[in-house]
Amino acid sequence: MRVNYIQYCRFLIIILIIIGIYGIAHAERPMFTDDPNVSPHRVFTLELGNHFDILRSSQRPARFINWFDLNFVYGFAVNYEITVHIPASAFIQG
Repeated sequence: MRVNYIQYCRFLIIILIIIGIYGIAHAERPMFTDDPNVSPHRVFTLELGNHFDILRSSQRPARFINWFDLNFVYGFAVNYEITVHIPASAFIQG
């Protein structure tokens, strides 16, 4: 039984479009959110975070790592906010 080449190409294109749309439309949880609520209108918030960790011996020569997060959040309008996220990390020899 011979498969029609044009039908095969159409089927393949449809499958690729469906996969592409799913990849675009598929949502995941936001990475840098602790609070899912939106900041109130005209309210400025400063969030600071710090995490200090001791590394395993396989991750030498650095012995410690320190992560610092700085978030500026401003309620731009009702149900809209502007967020600036500034991460920093430092590897400490010791």
